Amino acid sequence: MKPLKNKTIVLTRAEEQSQETVNFFKNVGANLISFPALEVVQIDASAKLKNILEENKIDYLVFQSANAIKYFVQLIKEKNLEINFDKMKVACVGKKTAAICLENQIKVDLVPEDFSALGLLKLFSIEPLENKIVLLPRSAIGRDEFREGLKRFGATVKTVAVYDIQIPKKESVADEIEKIKTSKIDWYLFTSPSTYQNFLALLEISNPAEFFRKSKIAAIGPTTKDAIEKTRVRVDVVPKKFAVTHAIASIEKYCTTPRPKNQPQPKPQRPPEKKVIKYVLKKRKPNNET
Repeated sequence: MKPLKNKTIVLTRAEEQSQETVNFFKNVGANLISFPALEVVQIDASAKLKNILEENKIDYLVFQSANAIKYFVQLIKEKNLEINFDKMKVACVGKKTAAICLENQIKVDLVPEDFSALGLLKLFSIEPLENKIVLLPRSAIGRDEFREGLKRFGATVKTVAVYDIQIPKKESVADEIEKIKTSKIDWYLFTSPSTYQNFLALLEISNPAEFFRKSKIAAIGPTTKDAIEKTRVRVDVVPKKFAVTHAIASIEKYCTTPRPKNQPQPKPQRPPEKKVIKYVLKKRKPNNET
């Protein structure tokens, strides 16, 4: 039995999409409309990164996304920067991110079971971070909760923006917009607050609650859920692990779970990640700031 067979699902994503994800949708029998709501562009941060590598002994290198690895490695190679990955511990937010590191001959030491910033912080809570230097390649719009959490554990955090996120030009997604407007959409899966906000802008949606009224909504995690619900749109599914495959599994479970008519939808058990991080860190105080 394939509960998503012939269901039409819109997946908002960055410009690049792994073939593995596309194949996964085919395997569950869904009709996929892949909507590139983000455009990723490289940032030349070579001067800052060179200074960090020359001035500091890096104890930990942390990757929170596949793009962070891609553009960090690209920057290292293009600018011939010297870095010895064997002399530092490398942490990744999840298994797929770790796999990309291994493809680039970067050993990985730390991967949380919970693929999130909170999961990484839980791992680092038992690491001896006092007076250690952590290098954090990330996007130009990276959130600060994780960085601040590391500081509370006593680390000195060096951030370097290696890529930026932009909204694509409307003409580049004209075909996808037409498909969405002319199709009956069963599910929308949003993979970040930015993909949701860009989706609204690209389709010129002024009343999100009305636009999504006849569809179900899945959010990749609690942060994305919060951004969606601020526009008065109900989120039906949030997976326990923040990955597309887990989101699809959660949608399948939702579709096979009987619900009496007019019964209110249960709220997700997980509190917003930002609040959880504050709870985990409240007894730890930062010793230094950078």
